[in-house]
Amino acid sequence: MKKNESLPRVKLTSPRVKLIRPIMTTNEAAEYLRVSHQTLEIARHKGRGPQYSKMGRMVRYTKIDLDKWVDDHKRNNTID
Repeated sequence: MKKNESLPRVKLTSPRVKLIRPIMTTNEAAEYLRVSHQTLEIARHKGRGPQYSKMGRMVRYTKIDLDKWVDDHKRNNTID
């Protein structure tokens, strides 16, 4: 690589990013869960959403917490 060449940029919305990034924004987490970002924001506000980290005004999710939240909401029938 030459001195003035830069590394190629990774597109943050690419499917690969979800697999390799340890943390996700609300939009990335919503895309991963296939819900709208408003669904996550409302669930977070009501205390029903997945665990998240708050860094100043930034909200971040981990794939592990999103997967755990999905697993915690599994049901076997409609009575549950």
